[in-house]
Amino acid sequence: MRWFGLFVLTLGIMLFLFLGCENYKDEKFKVEQIKNKVEQIKNKVEGMENTISELETRVVELELSKNIYEDAFLNVSVKGYQRIDTNCGFFLISIKEATPYLDGYKIILNIGNPSTIVYSGFTLKVKWGKRFEKGEKYADWSKSLKEKEEKFTQELRPGVWNKIELVLSPAKPEQLGYLKISMKTDVVKLSGG
Repeated sequence: MRWFGLFVLTLGIMLFLFLGCENYKDEKFKVEQIKNKVEQIKNKVEGMENTISELETRVVELELSKNIYEDAFLNVSVKGYQRIDTNCGFFLISIKEATPYLDGYKIILNIGNPSTIVYSGFTLKVKWGKRFEKGEKYADWSKSLKEKEEKFTQELRPGVWNKIELVLSPAKPEQLGYLKISMKTDVVKLSGG
């Protein structure tokens, strides 16, 4: 009888181990399935991140081209000028020089007035920061930009380059990779009448 009890106990242990192994195989299979699902999700997320990055780059390109003359995008290291439209006419604008000044930069602008009108007073709105890099998140880059609006009382004489001083602060050399300027004119002076 003792042998029979030992036999039943041994049979019970073997059955328990056998069923445990089967449960272990089931659990191992389930873990592998979960790992595969996680890998699939990871690949989809990476694909979506790439798509978002490409879309952010396209947003920047569209922003830059929405009204081609509403803003001037200047580069401190490149000579040349751009057209800029205002509420009362159009102008030509270029950077004559950029020099370190306190904790920023003093920018000397040339604003050309190709018309025969004298403009008395104007406002410049400037955004500056580092250049947008492909793959960078547009929202983060946009938040990093600094902005300034400055009102000038001097006249923009017709047919000449008018020299304007503008201080951008704080600014380091790498923060002048992107420089966007928009302009609004206040008073128009016409002769005669």
